[in-house]
Amino acid sequence: MIIKKNLNFKNLKNKKVNISIGAFESLHRGHLKIIKNLINESKKDKALSTVITFKNKILKNYKEIILPLSERINSFKKLGIDILVLLDLKKIKNLSAEKFLKKISSIFIINKFIIGKDFKFGKNRYGDAQFIKKNNFKVKIIKLLFYNGEKISTSKIKELIKSGEIEKANKLLGYDYSIKGKVIHGEKLGSKIGFPTINLKLTHKNQLLPGNGVYLSFVKINNKIYPAMTYIGKKYVGKLKNKYIIESHILNFNKNIYYKKVEIFFKKKLRNEIKFSNIEELKNELKNDKIKLIAEVKKYGTNKIVKERDY
Repeated sequence: MIIKKNLNFKNLKNKKVNISIGAFESLHRGHLKIIKNLINESKKDKALSTVITFKNKILKNYKEIILPLSERINSFKKLGIDILVLLDLKKIKNLSAEKFLKKISSIFIINKFIIGKDFKFGKNRYGDAQFIKKNNFKVKIIKLLFYNGEKISTSKIKELIKSGEIEKANKLLGYDYSIKGKVIHGEKLGSKIGFPTINLKLTHKNQLLPGNGVYLSFVKINNKIYPAMTYIGKKYVGKLKNKYIIESHILNFNKNIYYKKVEIFFKKKLRNEIKFSNIEELKNELKNDKIKLIAEVKKYGTNKIVKERDY
């Protein structure tokens, strides 16, 4: 896959391409439908599949990323995209749709655009499929995907993750939402009360976290997957009181994995965050959480417990 980080290149000027444009921030089921159409159309047309996306976004909630840029790049590569153009949105935000179209058509021989039905581009989102057609380019419009009558979108998925509706978010994504990080030392309070945990430092500090509470989760360590209950929120007892933490109690696991990289997959919210007054209250609630966790894990039986993103 060829990667370009701006529109100031000429070495691909004579290349015939099919193009899709978008943030593709979560690479959800709708995004995947567009990308697969792009690849299939490009094979039929003997054109290079080209994605134009963004290194950043001018959004207040860009500190709540679903898929970090490095993971999106790897996904495009795995899917078989030929050319990936990464643009700085800050530098092109005031470019009109006409000028943007003119710029990319000066770089490539554009065979066709493959875009979603609700695609917009250019300053004030003036450009759309009809605008592209009026400028004498072919366009294939990909129908939107819906789940229970609601359009699948990154903004909707973010809303669900933040509210703890992980099961629904995963259905829209097409894979189980996960976060990656390094295991760090904590207060070790869990070990003292019979619930040892791993504490996580996020690899991508801007990644979106599920809403505060306890979750049925699965932790991937050295390519092995273990059931766990993961807490996200403030500590209300102990020396690190009021510190925001991500910690997982892994079932039947007692290995030392400090500083190892792990991935936590979220499946279902077990309960909301509780403000405990003392350690005994915490311990009793953790016992209840573990009973719920074991019951949930049993439901999976021999089925595949985690749906990882395979692209």
